[in-house]
Amino acid sequence: MSALDRLFREAEDKYNDGYSDTSLQILASIDNGLLSINSYLKRAEMYTKLKELDKAEEDLNSALLVVKKDNLGKSSQMISILMKRLTIRESQEKYSQALEDIDYLYDITKDNSLLQSKQRLLRLEKDVKLKTEAGNFLMILKENLETKPGSEWHVVSMSWFEKWQIYVKISSFYMEEEIPFKVSRSLYHSDAPGIIDNSNIIDYEKTGIVIEDPNNPYNKICLKKGMAENMDFILLPAPAYEFLYNIYGCNTDIKRYAIEINDTMYQVEVMLRMISIATSVKESIDTVVMNVSSKQTIEKMKKSFLNIKKIPGQAKVWKINLTMISLDKLQALISTNETVFLDGAKILQENLLIDDAEISEQDLIFIELPKKSVFLFTDDSKKISDRCGFCQSSVKLTIVCLKCKKMKYCSVVCQTNHLIDHKTHCKPPRRGLLRCFCKNSLTDHSEDEAQVVPVETIIKHKSGLTGLQNLGNTCFMNSALQCLSHTNEITEVLLSGRYLELLNKNNPLGTNGKLVLSYAELLQNLWKGNNSSFAPWKLKRIISNYAPQFVGYQQHDSQELLGFILDRIHEDLNQVKKKPYFEDNDIIGKNDEELSRESWRRHSLRNQSIIVDLMHGQYKSSLLCPLCKKYSYTFDPFNSITLPLPQSQEKILSFYYIFYESTKAPYSMAIEYSSGDTLEHVSSEISKLLEISQESFIYATILNDIIKEFPQKKKSIEPLRNFTLFAYEIKEEKNLEIIELQVGIEKNKSRNSSYSRILCVPQNFTFKELHWEIFLKFKNNFPRMNFKQRTQELYEDFMTSPAYIVYFLPYKDVPCNFCKDDNCKGCPIPYSNEKIRKIFTEGRVILELLWRANHQLLGASLNDLNRCTEHSCVIEVTQKSRKNPVKIEECFELFRVPEQLEKDNAWYCNNCKTHVQAIKKLEIYKVPPVLIIHIKRFKVNGHTKEKLYNPVIFPDQGLDIRDWVIGDNNVKLYDLYAVCNHYGNLTGGHYTATCYSALNKQWFDFKDSQVVVNRDFGNSASAYVLFYRARK
Repeated sequence: MSALDRLFREAEDKYNDGYSDTSLQILASIDNGLLSINSYLKRAEMYTKLKELDKAEEDLNSALLVVKKDNLGKSSQMISILMKRLTIRESQEKYSQALEDIDYLYDITKDNSLLQSKQRLLRLEKDVKLKTEAGNFLMILKENLETKPGSEWHVVSMSWFEKWQIYVKISSFYMEEEIPFKVSRSLYHSDAPGIIDNSNIIDYEKTGIVIEDPNNPYNKICLKKGMAENMDFILLPAPAYEFLYNIYGCNTDIKRYAIEINDTMYQVEVMLRMISIATSVKESIDTVVMNVSSKQTIEKMKKSFLNIKKIPGQAKVWKINLTMISLDKLQALISTNETVFLDGAKILQENLLIDDAEISEQDLIFIELPKKSVFLFTDDSKKISDRCGFCQSSVKLTIVCLKCKKMKYCSVVCQTNHLIDHKTHCKPPRRGLLRCFCKNSLTDHSEDEAQVVPVETIIKHKSGLTGLQNLGNTCFMNSALQCLSHTNEITEVLLSGRYLELLNKNNPLGTNGKLVLSYAELLQNLWKGNNSSFAPWKLKRIISNYAPQFVGYQQHDSQELLGFILDRIHEDLNQVKKKPYFEDNDIIGKNDEELSRESWRRHSLRNQSIIVDLMHGQYKSSLLCPLCKKYSYTFDPFNSITLPLPQSQEKILSFYYIFYESTKAPYSMAIEYSSGDTLEHVSSEISKLLEISQESFIYATILNDIIKEFPQKKKSIEPLRNFTLFAYEIKEEKNLEIIELQVGIEKNKSRNSSYSRILCVPQNFTFKELHWEIFLKFKNNFPRMNFKQRTQELYEDFMTSPAYIVYFLPYKDVPCNFCKDDNCKGCPIPYSNEKIRKIFTEGRVILELLWRANHQLLGASLNDLNRCTEHSCVIEVTQKSRKNPVKIEECFELFRVPEQLEKDNAWYCNNCKTHVQAIKKLEIYKVPPVLIIHIKRFKVNGHTKEKLYNPVIFPDQGLDIRDWVIGDNNVKLYDLYAVCNHYGNLTGGHYTATCYSALNKQWFDFKDSQVVVNRDFGNSASAYVLFYRARK
């Protein structure tokens, strides 16, 4: 044996004894000058075993140089070396270099199978590039996530961003906890997402009317109403956006900046303030619309406007209420060329922020330019006298109002133009105690007197019928406030001032009384004010201060805001100054009545207010542990009830069909069904769609990728909707057993999973045959293996270092059939000729296939692990309109249907001492005098949100819910008094309120500033929150 052979033998022995480092040292000590081609190959093989692949590749390169030097360029030896190097480069994901080897090999051998390998490597090379792209993006994103004042952010359509996520397969390469945004998961492949396309989130109509500021060109872009972050768009910091932009480009960049909300909070200002700005140019009004930041000063806005219009010099900024000064009147005032009084207008201080200027939809910002160096507008009426009531001209006033005898005009045209504005203020001169004796008798009334309506009548008919101005996407707030305003029991207390004695300004859970004081002030304007509309600026600011989620001018959920307002009014008026502490789990009672009474007593000891008296009811919540079957009961208060819309009304069941042969991609499918249908109906539809026998598949319900049960075909469809339904193709042979194969993926220190597969095998199988059956389920994930020839040698080589390990999992409390341990977490399945009968004992047989973290080095690719194809039936079913009417009684019935908790919302069972996915049932135990019903129209699936348009049929008189209240035998009928409506879709939706005026005995629609008579609930698809009052 030569010295070189002894060194190789010694290195081999050290490796086998577990001394890898020593083996490496020996190999590295060998002088390259002593090595032949075979010696290089031998050392490369040793380096490969030691996972020193770079060194192995170096030796193969050296061997190739020797081959070429010896003019053996197309020899079998060279081909063998190239194949070895190809394998190493591929395992290291050096796909570009591996492709060079394939091209070289093909030139030598003309082997067409190499072309298939080339296509596979091209796909793998693409995956590496995509993984690198996703990784670089995540790194840049994480480094720049902090929201700093003035930091630059970009709005990107979530629709495009989802396509990008699927394209780069981000959920395949990275764990969910590594990704700082909602991950879009899909079984489908996606083509390149193309240019960053924001067209679906831009309101082009509004954008078209906004003037562009050269200094802030991105401010011109307006988003559609109702856009929500992480639903419709995602905010990316500038470096992360630029990374994507450099790859894909963008059709419309939407740049925004972070602003300071308070001393500790910053927020990206997505929705800018849209403001109407005007000035006078050559005696005519020039009006434009600008988008400005709420934190911009009046001075900066003025300078931007003057710069756009190229107007030099000084200017004053006025805020003009167009309900008091119309554009026609403003035009007349401008033409007067005299000092004129702007009634209802005010000068804005230039250091004032836009957010503090309280500019509503009815306000016009007027930039006054001096005339001959003099500003003519004034807000001081004392500076002018004896002027025309419309144009304020001081020329000869020839016309006098016949009714009030005060208002004068310079012409009939001015009187006509002022008629509507003057009518609301015009009153006849007040008469003395003595009647005018020019009248013929006490019953003689002049025409003027006949037109006078008593003040009491005006107040009676107008109380509560004042609109609320939209401050910028605040229709969600206006609708909630109008409904709450017509809750007369609360409104009467706040209008009377009696609440002032009840204020609890020291409650840390309240707002120091600020919110209830501001809401009471708003009610004064709505019920006792003289204006047709009111701008709720003060209340909006207070809400934003105490609930940062409502900061800014984006659309929000009206019901969510309503809950916040009710909770804070309650805490501001809570008469409990020091709340007693109670343990959550120490309530003891023999029955529901005792448990309910004690729970309510504790609630009352901590909460005493008019909100509790009027709006708080009580739920009974039942939790059933699926392991020990123990029940847990709690009784919790509520101030509104959320009713789900029956899913059965949609009559669509989505599910997956899994072929037994892994060469066929699974189908995602959808069918229509009727209430009461069983899985037999599904089987019939599958049989028709796929042209297969109804006996060729079975069903399984899946939760978190694991089979919960194998439902029989007689099973009703409805209870299965809480799970994902799979239909598995099975072998139609006799005496076969069903085995569940769970699939896990090791990843660093955590694990991912894929959906469970099933195996159909006889009990006389050997464990080797079982392993082969499992291997066939995933053969597509081994792209390097040639399956044209089923060689036992190929598989045996794989089993020496498999990319996965298969474990036997004991079923529930049954001892393990391998180690006999009652607490076994899983035993590896042996690779032997022993029969598998031992695993078939009690319960289901469950195996787990766990992919190793280094599966790629072992020849596996999991990119297609969740591959899926959408069957044409999905499009056919989902395109049909789903607008079936629903009775509210059906919603109450569905409310109390038990449901299983999600895995991430597991309940801790004290009996089992572990978290379990309990079965939860919620029931109404007692109801309050004022019942608020929230119809759950917005359904969230992961990071997507959709609106359900089903019309809900509800009575306006005599709602009877006695069948669904289990703890009160004296439930009264309820009458409707207000409805909060949501019209349109999520991207362009609008909130309104429909309220009953007890004074007028009529229904009215409140559409922001506009209030109109209406009594049509025909569009019950818009009803979102219902307000009911119990009959006395």
